[in-house]
Amino acid sequence: MDEVRMSKSSIRGVSIALAMVVMLVAGTMITNVDAAASLVTLSSDSSSADVMVGDYTIATLTLSSSDTTYRSMEVYLVASWASGVAWTTYFMDTNLDPLDGDMISLSKGSSGTVKFIIMCDGACSAGDSGTVSITGKTDPQFYSGSSGSNCGSTDCETDTSPASSSSNVTNTISITVTARQAYEQTVTCDASSSEGDNQIFQGNTYLWGYTLTNAGWNTDTYQFTSVVTSADGHNVDYWTTSS
Repeated sequence: MDEVRMSKSSIRGVSIALAMVVMLVAGTMITNVDAAASLVTLSSDSSSADVMVGDYTIATLTLSSSDTTYRSMEVYLVASWASGVAWTTYFMDTNLDPLDGDMISLSKGSSGTVKFIIMCDGACSAGDSGTVSITGKTDPQFYSGSSGSNCGSTDCETDTSPASSSSNVTNTISITVTARQAYEQTVTCDASSSEGDNQIFQGNTYLWGYTLTNAGWNTDTYQFTSVVTSADGHNVDYWTTSS
């Protein structure tokens, strides 16, 4: 009789243990579902760009949704700088109007376009470089009065999970930006003429070399004008120069 009771107790113990294992597995599955990767992917038309000091550059972002369950998916966009001073950024629509709350809505299985503006302002000098990362937080758009599993809310009565606080995130894309000076130049003149010194005599022609350096980012066209002056106020009308 004791052996039978022991056997039943063992069976009950095994059953409880199996039930706990099943509960543990189920709990793990639920957690994995909550932390699932977003069905929205990000891409950019550029991974690097040059921006003029005091100006801006635009990158075109494409958001693609492979979701087939919800009528609309909200994507909350976030930009963060890896290091250095963060330059001003904006998320805008294709008309270059700011996105309301940095958020865009994608209908079921569709794609959308966002213009990402990077301003070279504030502490932005020629030669500065920085990398900005862009990601999106996604959540089904809530429709008031809807019901069922595709209403975009856990209770189908209120927006219980806005995209800005969602744990479902898209892939991350990065853009490296380098600041450039559009127009800058330097001119240096030789200390000596072609004769090897800085002495000149009336009636003779002398050649002086100079070096022009385009230190800016853009291509420039230059026109040179040479003027003779006298530190002692002497008459210089009889001097002629050409360049």
